[in-house]
Amino acid sequence: MFLIFVVTVGFLKGWLYWNDEDMSNANDHGGYLPDGVYNENTKVEYCCRNDSLPTIPISLPTESQFYLP
Repeated sequence: MFLIFVVTVGFLKGWLYWNDEDMSNANDHGGYLPDGVYNENTKVEYCCRNDSLPTIPISLPTESQFYLP
């Protein structure tokens, strides 16, 4: 789940970091992005939780946008 400003109750803050290509780096970004760092490298921040096994699916809406309060 994208992290925008705050971590939802019951979730933890996580992140992914890519040490991007240094030579001929053509990184670009735009649109609606989660918190993070978007420069010559990329760090994407997100919310996560671990109160169930990752092999157990969860149901999320597919017909409209949603958010977790």
